[in-house]
Amino acid sequence: MPVFEVKSDFVHTLISTRQILEINNNKLQSINFNFIANVIYGDFKGHINKSELTIFTIIDVYGKEFNFQMETGKSSIGLIYSIDTIRKLKTNAN
Repeated sequence: MPVFEVKSDFVHTLISTRQILEINNNKLQSINFNFIANVIYGDFKGHINKSELTIFTIIDVYGKEFNFQMETGKSSIGLIYSIDTIRKLKTNAN
């Protein structure tokens, strides 16, 4: 069951309590929350003429970067809150 979902014409992103999955042009990429070292959401707040979607970056414990889509504006807070909360829960559980 997804915690959060972002869907566009060519990309479908699901965030569950265990991992982030994204299908982009029939190619699947995923990362388990246990392997996330850092999340970079970027600076998209307050920009005029911003698109409805942007990219956020996950860096895993090995330094590999993964780019996933996210909504901008007020919609972005749901995704950010979901990811940050799951990461905090996993950190406290270990």
